[in-house]
Amino acid sequence: MRRFTLVEIISVTVIMAMLAAVAVATLRDTPPNLAMGKAADGFALLCGQARVRAMETGADCAVAFDGDRRFYAAQDGKELGFSWSIPDKFGFDPGKASAGDELFRFFPDGGAAGKAALILRYENLTRKLYISPLTGMLEADNEAE
Repeated sequence: MRRFTLVEIISVTVIMAMLAAVAVATLRDTPPNLAMGKAADGFALLCGQARVRAMETGADCAVAFDGDRRFYAAQDGKELGFSWSIPDKFGFDPGKASAGDELFRFFPDGGAAGKAALILRYENLTRKLYISPLTGMLEADNEAE
């Protein structure tokens, strides 16, 4: 009768432990603060692309709201192909913006202007995203409800 060696038993145990760890990580929901950070980073990337586009082309570039499709897109008279969709389980407040309204405008000198802020809500977290007129960089305020 053939018996298993200690090396074989340890190898199988290690493989099963690794598979269990991957399964738990895959099936577990994303923590709220991580989901909020990921969403804010996506919007910051869109704003960064619009700012760089304005500096490269020497023409203003805006980030506009499309309420029907729940997304923001960069445009300089026409849509540029840079966009960010609001994640499904997120609530948001675009302020007084309606479809096609600009949220932020970036200038060739790297500065920016914006009348409003984007407020994201996810579970018990709220994050207000606004633009710094001097630096043209996106800034955020975190609030727990």
